Amino acid sequence: MKNRILKYAGYIVFGIFLFVLLVYIRFPYEKVKERIISSFENNSQYNLAIGDLHPLFPPGLNFKDIVVTQDENKQDTPVFQATNISAKVRIIPFLIGNLSFIYTMDAYEGRIKGKAKINDGKDGEETSITADIHSVNLTQYPFLQERYGVSLSGKIQGKLDIKGNFSIPRVKGNIILRIDNGKIQGMNIKGMAVKDVSFNGFDSSFRIQKDEVFLERLSLLGEDIDSFITGKALLKKDIGKSPLDLKVRLKPKRRFERRYRLIFRLLKNMKDKNGYISFPVQGTLGDPEVTILPKI
Repeated sequence: MKNRILKYAGYIVFGIFLFVLLVYIRFPYEKVKERIISSFENNSQYNLAIGDLHPLFPPGLNFKDIVVTQDENKQDTPVFQATNISAKVRIIPFLIGNLSFIYTMDAYEGRIKGKAKINDGKDGEETSITADIHSVNLTQYPFLQERYGVSLSGKIQGKLDIKGNFSIPRVKGNIILRIDNGKIQGMNIKGMAVKDVSFNGFDSSFRIQKDEVFLERLSLLGEDIDSFITGKALLKKDIGKSPLDLKVRLKPKRRFERRYRLIFRLLKNMKDKNGYISFPVQGTLGDPEVTILPKI
């Protein structure tokens, strides 16, 4: 009896092995890749390239050398690149009619892991995406440098939680980002170069609701100044035209204040009892209006 059970178990294992082998051999890699690329490009303003694609077990797909570009002035500007993305379908939700999967993404020397649940919104259910971001190196992200001349460094750590149907008016969720030991170079405001900024820590929390992004918390602990920002920005398709309604609080470090003591003497009456200088920032993201009026 025992030998018979082992015999049938061997048949089952061998059958599963043959099935997996046939899937790998007969899997229509190129057709699936072409379908994914076509669907992506038809529903966005970006181009997609996939170097390699193969199936995973349990059911899933693995993508290699993914590049998302935007065609601008007849040149493809890289928007996103990843060396590897794997996505595995969650079996139990799939059996009851829900498309849900877990994914792992290797990009910019870091890793992003999370879950995605895809819904069409007809039954009130929304698409949701979560992500844990680990050590993504901003130095390796060239888009801002090539598009705006702004270079970033530092590593992103944080969490992302977005819900919606991916049409802007209904997207909602939360984004928490942290960057350790970062640096921002090459920034300019209204054509004026801004001093390069090095910081020990960046911590932020955003809430997305409809087409509004609310800044629940944003702090930047710099080498010279600590900055804290609250307020909101209304996202536009042209990100530079997004209107701002922010309150900025700055606290200079003593050595920095001593170095520019003449300037800070003029701002002395603007300080609160905790040593913070506060002022509003309005206008747009591409053309901010900063109002600093010392109290008389």
